[in-house]
Amino acid sequence: MDFNDSTDLPHHKKIHVSQAMSAFFEGRMIDAYRDLIQAHRIGSQDAQILYLLSETCIRLGAIDHAELYADAILRLDPTFKAALAVQIEVSIRQNDLTRARALLAQYPADGEHAPMQAMLQQRVAFAEGNYEVSVVETALLVETNPKMIIARELFSQHFGRFMQSGDTSRYHEFVNALGLQVDLSSPDEPWLPWSEPESGSIDIVIPVHNAVRDLADCLASIRRWHDPALRKIILVDDASDRVTKSWLDRYVAKHADVVLVRNTVNLGFTRSVTAGIAESEAPFFILLNSDTIVSPGWMTGLWRGLAADGRHAMAGPLSNKAYYQTISSRALPQEGLEKETSRMTEKRAGYVRANGLATYPKLPFLSGFCLMLRRDHYEAAGGLDATTYPRGYWEVQDLALRLIDLGLYPCLVDDVYVHHSQSGSIESEHRDKLVSDGFLQICARHGAVRVLAAEEICRAQPEVQRQTDGFAQFFRTPPPRPEVAEPLRDAPSRRWEVPLPPRTVTPASDICLFVAHAPYGQLPEFTAQYLRELRQSGLKVVLCLAVDNVDIAICDGWARVADAVVLRQNLGFDFGAWADLLRRLPEVWTAKRLIFANDSVVGPFHPLSGMVERLRSTDAGFFALTDCTIHKYHAQSYFFGWSGRNLASAALRSFWASVENFPDKDLIIQKYEIPLFALCDALPDPSHQILFGMHDIFGRSADMLPPFSPAHHAWLALLKNGNPFVKTAVLRDSAAAIDSLADATGADRAMLRRHVEQSNLNRM
Repeated sequence: MDFNDSTDLPHHKKIHVSQAMSAFFEGRMIDAYRDLIQAHRIGSQDAQILYLLSETCIRLGAIDHAELYADAILRLDPTFKAALAVQIEVSIRQNDLTRARALLAQYPADGEHAPMQAMLQQRVAFAEGNYEVSVVETALLVETNPKMIIARELFSQHFGRFMQSGDTSRYHEFVNALGLQVDLSSPDEPWLPWSEPESGSIDIVIPVHNAVRDLADCLASIRRWHDPALRKIILVDDASDRVTKSWLDRYVAKHADVVLVRNTVNLGFTRSVTAGIAESEAPFFILLNSDTIVSPGWMTGLWRGLAADGRHAMAGPLSNKAYYQTISSRALPQEGLEKETSRMTEKRAGYVRANGLATYPKLPFLSGFCLMLRRDHYEAAGGLDATTYPRGYWEVQDLALRLIDLGLYPCLVDDVYVHHSQSGSIESEHRDKLVSDGFLQICARHGAVRVLAAEEICRAQPEVQRQTDGFAQFFRTPPPRPEVAEPLRDAPSRRWEVPLPPRTVTPASDICLFVAHAPYGQLPEFTAQYLRELRQSGLKVVLCLAVDNVDIAICDGWARVADAVVLRQNLGFDFGAWADLLRRLPEVWTAKRLIFANDSVVGPFHPLSGMVERLRSTDAGFFALTDCTIHKYHAQSYFFGWSGRNLASAALRSFWASVENFPDKDLIIQKYEIPLFALCDALPDPSHQILFGMHDIFGRSADMLPPFSPAHHAWLALLKNGNPFVKTAVLRDSAAAIDSLADATGADRAMLRRHVEQSNLNRM
């Protein structure tokens, strides 16, 4: 997928594609989706953009959307084989293996298509239960095609599903055959959990190549949290610049416990740390990156991890950036995670220490950014291989596998936190090459399946996930309490895509103000059908799309299903958007009937014309489709309105003039939805009509029911009694509800699934 040479693309389209590609390969799928949707709407259809959309949708769980885009690709270009791969994946996800095999037979197996065809073969084989063979063969694909990201993703999926398959004995037998089965027997030597390392028993080795500010912060944190076990700090200057050399000379002159080793030429990480280790005589030593900040008790904490079991050979802490030892919180600003302060490190380390169970789980791999090792075990395994991995990357993992072969293990110290800024004394392009070269070397020595499986075992470590979840909760900013919630003061921005034509509103008009949540300007097919039927029933429709950016492009089709279309910033909820429309279009107050509707439902499954005629024939002052007894008896606000004299009432207009945007949905219900019935008493025409009310559906037994919402809890009964809609939330909460709805109405299952998928995408 190379869009770099697409010079014929419009400028804005190229920007969206570039942003989408970056987001896709960084794993930010909802960001990729947002930009791809915009690119898709600009200019003519593009098969490459549709393909990336289909792959993005698969990763977001929108399987039926992925199939929709794959079908569109093949209509544009029947030779686009990658779309066939998407269809195969969709078939597997839908458990239609017969179709998957039939599609796979159409996929070419020669030339440039061979790696993908082999990968698809393993994808189908795994779906058929051939776990071990599929995992091994997929690992070989990764080894022979290291830049094929999708092959690495597939291995991760397969191994993770094998691990969670429920066939525990089969999984453990496989892991044992790979030499990765952990010995969980009790330690031979008992130890005291709060024992201390001997004074002067630990050295620290820090390789240095420029980045002197990071080094200064690192050393300052070591001094701040000095441990009596520290014997000496060994700094290895790997041919740094003049400024760094001068700084190191001054630092060494001031500190008697610091040893400086100098490389005359840049030798790389592994050769530098082995030179530093050669200067150490302590029974324990720590390899520490210069871009770290340590925390209170870190050194003794790592030592306790080693001391907990005589078979523990190396120990590593939790961190913010340390591969599978990473815990973080999205609630914390990214800048705060990268530009760490001592105070923030202490706060996070304090939480990790308090929440840690000190179980010290054994793992196949640890990150080398901060690593304590037992010298005797290190030497027994032959130490770091500076010949094969001179500049680092995979050298620690290679040592870990050699230790495991001796019955010795790395362990995660789950109650110690060390910050890692990963500022980098090495350029990313060079780093990527070292990672790739190191991966090939370790696979050649230990086998790709063993290396990749070790990674996945680390990825699934439950203690890291437990700490991550707790970390996110602890550092989460609590939401404002509803009783003190303030309205959103910023006025929403808006843009009229299709202004309301003159003379649309007359004293005989029925006007529908329809609000749809469409952060990316994308709505489900059922919503378009809903809008079309509203117009076919004689209503004039003003469509308000609640979007993240009012300057985005939207689908041309929306202008054909509404009389007016406005894009409004997604601020607050529907009542705020309706009130905003009334302020911008005061002429609608002169209509015969004013209907407020939104897209929180799927349908209609019965013709709307009959329902609209019921409204017109009854001509009640207030009307709604359904009612509810949660909190208090009230009409639900996904479809309601007023007619006749009420639209000229000062009380009704005053109600809408007072509506504000609040960030809390429950508060909106309390302030605006529940009072709708009470408002009727203040209007010239207090009559009201609930078209599909609880008493109409359940008769006298309605009074004996507990507080509930028929639209959510008795939707099938409502549907059978003529209600044309089902709440989308019902389908989101239950896949079985989709099948029940399709059986009851004959609706297209794929279209229903796409509706739910789009709703989920819009909420991400």
